[in-house]
Amino acid sequence: MSIPNNPIWFVANLAGFQLSWWTLVLYGNSAIPLALGLLALHFAFVAEKLLELRIIAVVAMTGIIIDSTLTQLSVWQFTPKPIAAPIWLCALWLSFAATLRHSLKPLWEYRRWWPLLGAFGGTSSYLGAYKLGAVSLGYNVLATAVICAALWALIFPLALHICERSEREEQPHAA
Repeated sequence: MSIPNNPIWFVANLAGFQLSWWTLVLYGNSAIPLALGLLALHFAFVAEKLLELRIIAVVAMTGIIIDSTLTQLSVWQFTPKPIAAPIWLCALWLSFAATLRHSLKPLWEYRRWWPLLGAFGGTSSYLGAYKLGAVSLGYNVLATAVICAALWALIFPLALHICERSEREEQPHAA
């Protein structure tokens, strides 16, 4: 069953992401079972499971590669120092990607705002994680915020574009 236009689904999807974000940031790898459980629950309510899986996989892998690169460049610093993004951060990317076709779908019609929304939302998320002690910064806060904002001004529009395009391709073609 898919309930994408239901306000309860909208709130549940958003609340699930927020619960995942807070627990992953505060408890790291210990919160992965909760995040994955919420993701499994998410899939129980999505009708287009293969489409959803493809979008989540592409967006999450893109984010994980970017965060792994930023970790290697010491923009993000974790203890102990991982080779790639920590597992809890990878789970966070999966959780974020699960919002794109659901609680974030109302933003699809505001295309010109996507870079600004991404720059602000992505940067505030990472700086929030920094303030809560989940990540250390390899550069000063301003430099890190500029790097993050520039990247998220690209990442967020790309993620929403992937969703839109994937949904269009999934639609039956009119004869």
